[in-house]
This record gives sequence, structure tokens and C-alpha cells, in this order.
Amino acid sequence: MRNRVASLPAIFPKNDGAPKRRRTSIFDLLVSPAAPEIVGQSSSFRQSYAALKTTEERIEKAIQVFRKDCLDPFLEDPDTEPIELDSFVSAQLAKGLTSAEADKLKGALVNALAVDIKEFDHFKVMKTFAKAVLSYFDIVTDVLVLVDLVTKSNTSMGVVQGISLGFSFLCQSFLGLALGQPLWVVFLGLVGMKPALESYRDATRAKPFPNQKMLNDQALLLARMCEVITEAIPQAVVQTLVLLKYPEQRTSLQFVSLLASFLTTGFVVASTNREFDTSKHWKRNEPLLCGYVPKDGANRQMVASVSFFTFYNFVKVFSLCLLIASSSFRYAAGLLTLEFLMILAWRMSYKNWRFYKRGMDGIGMSLFTHFCEYLCLLAAPFPLVRFPTFLTPRVYTGSLAYMLGVNFVIIFFSYRVF
Repeated sequence: MRNRVASLPAIFPKNDGAPKRRRTSIFDLLVSPAAPEIVGQSSSFRQSYAALKTTEERIEKAIQVFRKDCLDPFLEDPDTEPIELDSFVSAQLAKGLTSAEADKLKGALVNALAVDIKEFDHFKVMKTFAKAVLSYFDIVTDVLVLVDLVTKSNTSMGVVQGISLGFSFLCQSFLGLALGQPLWVVFLGLVGMKPALESYRDATRAKPFPNQKMLNDQALLLARMCEVITEAIPQAVVQTLVLLKYPEQRTSLQFVSLLASFLTTGFVVASTNREFDTSKHWKRNEPLLCGYVPKDGANRQMVASVSFFTFYNFVKVFSLCLLIASSSFRYAAGLLTLEFLMILAWRMSYKNWRFYKRGMDGIGMSLFTHFCEYLCLLAAPFPLVRFPTFLTPRVYTGSLAYMLGVNFVIIFFSYRVF
């Protein structure tokens, strides 16, 4: 047999070497960051200050370089190398600053340090405020649905929803005690205000409390996880059950509250993980686990993450509620208990089931932490729980694959067996 050279059939259009660009869609315009406006100012001052005429312009540009190259990285990660003012000023002398300008620059740099370190990130505060508004909108709608259920004489579901809210607030208070925070913070947890406080303290760079066992960003992470798994998810389950079992009592408020619960879970999970993944501190200390959020297309990745976690929560909650509505609660409770014990046994086989934190590694706290991590896998799979100090990547990915696949089995049994 003769050797033949494979070639494309003639029906394919010829490539003229000029690739055709896809037309920009509405989705691209919504999620793509706006292109920065091109400014006519030259950036040659990074190599030489000769293009700048006045002393004020030179010092102002030197301060901008100092903030970008030295101060901002230090504020992002205080564990990085200390700022060397003398070395920076010497480098600017080599680029064209005079000795008199260098003396003025030292004073200006000291002022910049005092102002920037004291000042907090206003944009971060705005993002934190937006998250708090979404979260407390969810809580307010949950309370309104609770009142609506009681007025319609559906006291059984109203009591279940009230107990769920109370349990969430108790968990927030218990978390404050476990972290060694003051009693007034614990009392704030009883009224659902602890996540807002932790968000404010992290955004304003407040110092940790004297006996606090974690940094502020870590305490904020635990507060958000506790809020999602003890408030947003149980409330979504209760309200979905009401919609399935009591169709005559459906109202627009219930649908709005349910949508708020799903969106809160998806947005909190995605945004919390993105903040940790883009942190220079975590990328440096955990390079194999952090740093996957791309620099280009980060907004698209955020939209995709929020969509995935929202629909993941919706599908899981709906399948469990469908099982309860078609059979009884004991079947769903038996399935959840079996899953809880199976994942715990899997972790025990790796000997990593304890919560590795000094003073918090007891059996009770470790089992409570495992319970919270299981609830995360159930309906809010925070990617952070894949860290070796929590579930490990193998347990996380295996459990996630199981949670996605078992939904089909649950729906089959709900429609074909019960």
C-alpha cells in the first residue's frame, strides 16, 4: 500500500492567514472590564526624570512609583520584605533627581506612609457593604416569610423556620466564643450582626482582639461560612418544602426570599474564594492551591463561579426537598447521616479529621467543624475547604463528584419508587 499524505478536503475554506475575530456579544460587554483610557503622559519617568520639568512633578511621580512598587505590596502582604526608604531614594537619584529633590522626597514619602497606612480601602468597604446588604436582605425576607406562615396558620413550618434562624444566630455566638472574641461580639451574634462586624473590621484593617485566635480575614471567612451553612441553606430548604407541599400558600414573597437565599449562597462562596485566591499572602504561602483566578477575564470567571455555586445550591436543595415531599423526612435524614459518616470515615483513614488549630482541636470542636464542612459540600462547596487543614483536595473533589451524581439517584427514587 502506498503512503498517502493526509490533507483537508477541498470543501473547507482556505485560510488566508488573517484570522477572523468573533463579533463582540452583549455578554462580553457586560462582563469585560472597561478598557482604560490611553493618556498622553509618557511613562519614561520610570527610567529617567528628564522628561519632567518641575520639581513638584518629579516628586509626585516618585511618590506614585513608591506607592505602586513598595507601599501597595506591603499593605497587601505585611509579611513581605520591609520598605527601604534609603534604597528607594538612592534609586531615584540614579534616575535624575537632584540632592535637594531627594531630601524633599524623603519627607513626602514619610507623609505618604502615614496617610496610606492609616487610610483604609474604600472600595473594599463598598464591596463589603454590598455583601452585607444582600445577606441582610435575605434575613429580612426570611423573617417576613416566617410571619406570613404564622398568619396563614401554618405553624409547623413557621416553627421550623424560626428554629433555623435561632440556630444560625447561636452558631455565630458559639463561633465568637471559640475564637476568643469579647462578650459583646458574642451578643451581636445572637441578633445576626456578627458577620457585618467581621466584614467592617477586615475592611478597615482593625487590629485583632487581644485574645483572638485568628486573623481578621480568617475570622471573617468562618463567619461567612457559618452564615451560609446555618442560615441561607436551611432557610432555602424550609421555603422550598413550603412551595412543594403547600401550593395554595405560595406568594411572591416566598419566591423572592428563596431567590435571595440562592444568590446569597452563590455570591458569598464565589467572592470569598476569589478574595483569598487573589491575595498575595495566600498565593505565596499556598502556591499549589491559590492563584488560579486569571488576571485577564477575572470578571468572566467571577460570573461563572457565582452561576455555578448558585445552581449547585438550587439543584441540591430541590432534590432533597423533592425526596422529603415524595416520601418522608426520615429517608432524607438517613441519607444525610450516612453521607456525613462516610465522609468522616474517609477523613479518619487519612488521619486529618481533627481541626488543626491550637486550642480548638478537641473532639467536640473537630466534629462540629466536620459537620460545617459537610454542609458546605452539601450545598455551598467553598473551594477553601479543599485545603489540607480541612478536607484535603482528594476528599473535596471526590465528595463534590458524589454530591453532583447522587442528585440523579434522588430524583429517580422520588419519581419512580416513592
